[in-house]
Amino acid sequence: MPTVVNAECCTACEACIDICPENVYELVKDISVPVRKEECTDCGLCIDECPSECIDFE
Repeated sequence: MPTVVNAECCTACEACIDICPENVYELVKDISVPVRKEECTDCGLCIDECPSECIDFE
């Protein structure tokens, strides 16, 4: 199940980008976006790592 980022609380800290083993995320207009959702393995590392708690499964 791919992840979604709540753009309203994303601080663009890049924690999800750094932790994701599949390189799913990129910064787009200062918001982390899962641009390669099909590569997501549902490991949940990005959810655990996000300090703003802005990421969850769809």
